[in-house]
Parts: sequence; structure tokens; C-alpha cells
Amino acid sequence: MSPTFCASVDTAGVASLFDGTTWGRDTVVADGTATRPVQDVSCASTRFCVVVSATGTVATFDGTAWSRRAAPGRPQLHSVSCPLSTFCMAIDLTGDTLIWDGVAWRIGAVVPGAPALTYSVACPTANDCVLARSDGSVVTWRDGSWGQPVPVLGGTTLATADISCSAPSFCAVVASSGAVATSRP
Repeated sequence: MSPTFCASVDTAGVASLFDGTTWGRDTVVADGTATRPVQDVSCASTRFCVVVSATGTVATFDGTAWSRRAAPGRPQLHSVSCPLSTFCMAIDLTGDTLIWDGVAWRIGAVVPGAPALTYSVACPTANDCVLARSDGSVVTWRDGSWGQPVPVLGGTTLATADISCSAPSFCAVVASSGAVATSRP
């Protein structure tokens, strides 16, 4: 996130914060709210982080404490990306999406294309998100609309592990095999 702030959350829901010098302030994410197993965390600032779990639970951090947020039914959230405190996109493994508008979560459009598991979402802005899928393709969301899947890992069925986008025009995708591809969606 920045050289002076980063958050890490393990699958048991224990969060550690980095202040630019040391890791510390271990806290349990929304204890007792079925946030485990935690799948992903994303922070827009030191006062806004989101955690999603495989149980469909969403928890937020306000700079001081974690709390559970009501989210529409998506039972297996897998990834989240929050470029702003007023916009996040969360996905489940099947490509169903949730969108945070700064007030509440709402169900977003389903990702189009042939069935493939969705492993990771990266949103460099509130208008641009990219999903990495298990078939080695990426799918771009721009201004509220999904494009079609585009193969980026040689068109093979390599299990995509993660995606990161530094800008709407540049993403890096890595497969569980270690294969890496860059994409300009």
C-alpha cells in the first residue's frame, strides 16, 4: 500500500499492521463473526482495509478496530481489491462480484465467458478492475461493464494464482506454476 503502512491477515483472521518500521498490533479480525478462513485483504488507506473470507463474510478496518460489514450472499469470497475507501470489488471463485460504494455492498455483474475459476481481482482505479482466471485468461471491467476473457498465459490451463495492476494499462499475472505474464488490458 505504502512504505509506511501495510496490512497482513492470516487465514485464522489475525491481522498484523506495518508502520514503516515494524510489524505489530496483532488483532483478531471481527472476532466471533465467522471471518475464517480469511482469503484476502486490501487497504485503500491507513483508515480503510477490507478482509474477505471463504464463508462470505466481509470485515473492515477503520484505522483502530475491525468490524463485520453486511454483504449480500456470496458464500465463497476469494479476493478483494480496494483502490479507494469508496470503491472495492470482491469476487468469489465462480466470478460473482460484490461492489462496495462507500456505504454498502451490492451484488455486481457476473463475469462473462466460459466457466473458469476466478482467483484474483486487481482494481487500480474505481473504474478499472481485472480478474485473473484459472484458464490463464484475464477479464477486464471498465466503467461498470465486463469485457470478454483474454488469454495471457499462453492460452493454456495454468492455474492463475494472482494478479496485480499498477495502472489500468498494466497488470502482471502469475500462475501457480510460476509462469508470469504482463498484460495491457
